[in-house]
Amino acid sequence: MIKKLFLFIVIILCTYAVSQGVIKSYYALTDGFRIANITSDHSNDLPLKNDFNTEEVRAALQQEFTYLGKGCQSYVFESADGQYVIKFIKFQRYRPKPWYDLLTFIPTVKQYQDRKRIEKREELDNLLRSWHLGFTYLKEQTGVIFIHFGQRLDYELPICTLKDKLNLKHFVDLSQVHFMLQRKADLLEKVIDRYQAKCESGQARLLIDELLTMLFLEYQQGFADNDHALMQNTGVLDGLPIHIDVGQLIYNKVVQHPLVQNREIYNKTYLLHRWLRQKHPALAEHLKMRLIAIIGMDYYFLGEYVHKQHIYKIPDESLLMKKITPEKLS
Repeated sequence: MIKKLFLFIVIILCTYAVSQGVIKSYYALTDGFRIANITSDHSNDLPLKNDFNTEEVRAALQQEFTYLGKGCQSYVFESADGQYVIKFIKFQRYRPKPWYDLLTFIPTVKQYQDRKRIEKREELDNLLRSWHLGFTYLKEQTGVIFIHFGQRLDYELPICTLKDKLNLKHFVDLSQVHFMLQRKADLLEKVIDRYQAKCESGQARLLIDELLTMLFLEYQQGFADNDHALMQNTGVLDGLPIHIDVGQLIYNKVVQHPLVQNREIYNKTYLLHRWLRQKHPALAEHLKMRLIAIIGMDYYFLGEYVHKQHIYKIPDESLLMKKITPEKLS
């Protein structure tokens, strides 16, 4: 009896180990992309003023897109001409774990699953509001030219051809999915490295100045980005900085306060400043002097190191975006 029980446990453990290996291999090969993961019946009432009939949007969406990578919130594909990216929401991230449904006959499990379902819905709504802000009010700062939230349209969107990580083709009806079309930009650090390699430090300094200007203009309008990973989330398009990740944009008038702006700009540029000190010391000094000119001597009292737990999330006041007009945001 003991031997049979031992054998049963061994079989279970081996099966689990094999299944975990298969799952890890699958994610390594595909990054978890499949059509089911970008499809959802999630509905919302955010007002959108899209125009598919613009020549740029129509031409971009007629192209074939190739898998570029993934973030926490979306899968990203690059257009054939390299000028655009299309992003699809990773809906599996916003769904409660399905196996818990098998145990919802247990009251505590049901309560947990119900709570997670509400939390996931709120996270998804936050993402959609952020995309909406980026498209509706910050187009120039984000490069977003079209978004679709699965709503019914007066026109038809094309069938889009996607090539995944394994180079397999998928055909997606864009009318049935949530997606964002965005102009493709180069990463900030790569552009700075390129300027420095070409001895164009003046262009690099100008880019840093443009970045600070962009952030402060957004603060003055009441906009901010709750994701402080500035280097990973900032690109350069036509010589100007843009947000390439628009997943945590918020609207809150509190960011119009100078003290909040100073802390935000210090937190946001801290890792950029550290990277510049290591690779381009002269640019690091330029950034420091620009920050002192903006913040004043308080710069020296904001701390030498910003721990992750010290970077707080600004609450979003645009929870009812349908009731907010550009006039109210001004």
